[in-house]
Amino acid sequence: MVAVHTVVVYDIPDDKYRLRVAEACKDYGLEHIQYSAFEGDLNHNRREELVLRLRKALDQHEGNIQIYVICEKDLGLRKTIDVPPAESKPGKQLSVAQRSQQKSVGVYRKPVPQRAGKDKGNQPGAGSEVESRSGALDLVKEKQARAGKRPAWVRKYGRPRR
Repeated sequence: MVAVHTVVVYDIPDDKYRLRVAEACKDYGLEHIQYSAFEGDLNHNRREELVLRLRKALDQHEGNIQIYVICEKDLGLRKTIDVPPAESKPGKQLSVAQRSQQKSVGVYRKPVPQRAGKDKGNQPGAGSEVESRSGALDLVKEKQARAGKRPAWVRKYGRPRR
């Protein structure tokens, strides 16, 4: 049997059944290419098995699953437009990957809003956005330095031998 490129696209409002469909696609070796789209090479028998499993996974609930079979000739005509996400800016919507990166590194903190009529120098956290960013980066660097530092007793006596 010849494996042919297969694309599975689905629109399922219920999270439970959407997850079942995604897991079925992964089990058949399809690659997750979009939020609700998978692609990969499947032969005729495996594709028919997948169709049966997807029907069972949807289980008479609301949803739409579409399976496209694409020959090598047409696959060669495919065009892909991939725009990388822009740098994070205040008020801009961030992707999941950007949010997880920010949480792990602590790259950006919003500046503290200033109250009208007060001197900026007297408020804690006062200053420009640049100062706020550099302060956040200093905290991250300090935390990383502490994490790599060995405890005092280990520096003095070394690790216990077993």
